Amino acid sequence: MKQILFVDDDIKILKSLKRLFRDTEYEIVITERPEEALEIIKEKEIDLVVSDMRMPAMDGYEFLTKVKEINPNLPRIILSGYSDKEILLKALEEKIAMAYLLKPWKNDELVEVMKDIFQGKTHEKL
Repeated sequence: MKQILFVDDDIKILKSLKRLFRDTEYEIVITERPEEALEIIKEKEIDLVVSDMRMPAMDGYEFLTKVKEINPNLPRIILSGYSDKEILLKALEEKIAMAYLLKPWKNDELVEVMKDIFQGKTHEKL
């Protein structure tokens, strides 16, 4: 079973994502704190990280950069309402993230992007 870690400072979004994947083959791990997420990544066998960009203690770019340092092969997706395309494109160019989706996301698109990543495909969604 694949484990997916969602990191977002909005607990309502995390609960919504957990509900979305309730009856799937994925085990969902959630946290509001990027620092805690880094510890989870060190302790568990996480297969995919999905992170918000705007978080108070550590922004998504910094968080995903640290994730890449800990485990360069761990796939990373940005799921954000933050639509500054410059920083999103920079994250993709520097391979900080493999894909991004903007909030509000479409459930089927999110699931499709995740499946593609698990199959070794990459693409960006807007």
